[in-house]
Amino acid sequence: MEIKLWQHQVDCIKRAKDLDYFALFFQMGAGKTITTIQILREKYKKHGKLLPTLIFAPPVVVQNWKKEILKSSKIKEERIVPLVGTGKERLALFKGSDVNSIFITNFETLQMPDVFEYMKVVLKNTPSCLVVDESQKIKDISAKRTKRMIELGDIATYRYILTGTPILNDLMDIYSQFRVLDKGKAFGHNFFSFRARYFEDKNKAM
Repeated sequence: MEIKLWQHQVDCIKRAKDLDYFALFFQMGAGKTITTIQILREKYKKHGKLLPTLIFAPPVVVQNWKKEILKSSKIKEERIVPLVGTGKERLALFKGSDVNSIFITNFETLQMPDVFEYMKVVLKNTPSCLVVDESQKIKDISAKRTKRMIELGDIATYRYILTGTPILNDLMDIYSQFRVLDKGKAFGHNFFSFRARYFEDKNKAM
């Protein structure tokens, strides 16, 4: 099915299709899911096959991602795998699927050690893709799920972050999102060095 895109989506796809990473900072309703699917399709087309793809999203939109992929592509349904249920159930779904599939799950999966370790195995089947929907959920650099997402980002060939609110509380929110996105190219590999370079403590003289 051919999806009619808005001009800003067309422009985004053109800019992103030849890059290894891209941030889609779209406001709600601007079509970031469909745009990302089209960018992924460009990568699949470039390599001539479906690539191992991990999509992280809030629980309420996991199934919606699958619906949108089916609606806007010819990818077979069995190759679009929502990872839901208990840790054992998610791992079984993972291992029972072709590695060259699209796996969609929520951020809580990062807290499941066995599933997380298998995610790293899957992404090592390069080239591979990582999508982080609502990337502000990994803004806390001290959180375990943020650290694990950074590990995945360092393995994946192509990385995409999506959000309408990259900065919620503080400008420092951007660091870990970009650390996943560009593997430290923009702001380095150390949060404390980033903070020291770009921010000043107003209370340091007290």
